[in-house]
Amino acid sequence: MNVLFHRVFILVIIQHIIGGELLTQSLPNTQDTLDPQSTTEIAIGTKRCIGKDCNHLVNRRSKTIKKRQCTTQSPPTWGLATWIPGLFHTTPIPGDLCPPKDNTASSIQKVGRPGTSDTRITAASGNVKDETKEDQQRWLDAHNKYRATYKVAPLVWNDQLTSAAKSEVSPCVWEHSRGAYGENIAAGQPDIERVVSDWVIGPGEKSVYNPSNPTFSHFTQVVWSSTKSISCSRTSCVSMKGISLPQSPIIFWACEYFPPGNVMGQFNQNVKAGPGGIPL
Repeated sequence: MNVLFHRVFILVIIQHIIGGELLTQSLPNTQDTLDPQSTTEIAIGTKRCIGKDCNHLVNRRSKTIKKRQCTTQSPPTWGLATWIPGLFHTTPIPGDLCPPKDNTASSIQKVGRPGTSDTRITAASGNVKDETKEDQQRWLDAHNKYRATYKVAPLVWNDQLTSAAKSEVSPCVWEHSRGAYGENIAAGQPDIERVVSDWVIGPGEKSVYNPSNPTFSHFTQVVWSSTKSISCSRTSCVSMKGISLPQSPIIFWACEYFPPGNVMGQFNQNVKAGPGGIPL
């Protein structure tokens, strides 16, 4: 009887230990941590996790769903990163990473299957003002400054993309629109130049680019050589669904790109960068 009791006792202890380990492993820290000293935070279309997954990161043109573990590294005090941010990777990279939700290709950018239209609420886009001519030029200058560094042609403004950009920001929902274009999103930045800068030199962007194993990002969409035109939009949100930022209002930013970048199998001819994003 004593022998049986001891065996049962030992099994209970083993199950408790194993169960505890499994529970610990099944609850990774996927939440972004806000800097308690900061009253203003920003997010870029998505590299880090918001909630349980980086669901807004999608890679265009492939049908295979891929997921990565989210980084446990706290974001810098200037932002969360989705954008994204995405963030778009098959294996975790320190300081960045959350998985693309599928392989339809846009980088932390827009998502969705090629040829599909945006299924989000489009009527609300009428509440979003057009970018002024001056701000359109600021968007172009901010992008083309980096594109020139990589010796690719400058972008031009494309009014036909404007409705998609407006539809992305108007609901104040932190997710990609799954439309037909490339897309980058951001939230909380003070101005256009900061938005584009975060897409290029933010954490997990150009610094982690590896041409031997390229992965999609905001950076790769910005400098994608076959992309020729953009339109961008913004709106002021009292709060945003899908992301937690301490300030209110929050400026939600989005740019649409055509032709879309981040197409799997086409990185070497479209991203003229070496390891670490060094221009070739």
